[in-house]
Amino acid sequence: MFGLLSLAFAQSGQPDSAAHAAATAVAKAPDNATVFVFAGRALQTIGRFPDAATYLRRAVELNPSDPQALSRLGMAEASMGHSAVAAQLFQRVLMSVPEYPLARRGLEQLGRDRR
Repeated sequence: MFGLLSLAFAQSGQPDSAAHAAATAVAKAPDNATVFVFAGRALQTIGRFPDAATYLRRAVELNPSDPQALSRLGMAEASMGHSAVAAQLFQRVLMSVPEYPLARRGLEQLGRDRR
């Protein structure tokens, strides 16, 4: 519940509430990959990319094949300037889910940014 709430706060322009709800969510469900993905998405939305990456890395640890967690981690890495890491994450997703839109867009964006 707090994972979704954190995303709702982030999308409604309440960054402090979003960060608090994200921290609460992961504290209450430390072994739930989906909660970490929602928390990471919320922190991405408010521009806290290093914190988002921390949550998303945990989501990937808990569920290494989750294309959303991997793609969102790639987006966070790209936002921090870690293009090579981001590209590897996007490619990892596309190897198992060739048309996964988030990974495809992320890889395309990296290509545009390199030009």
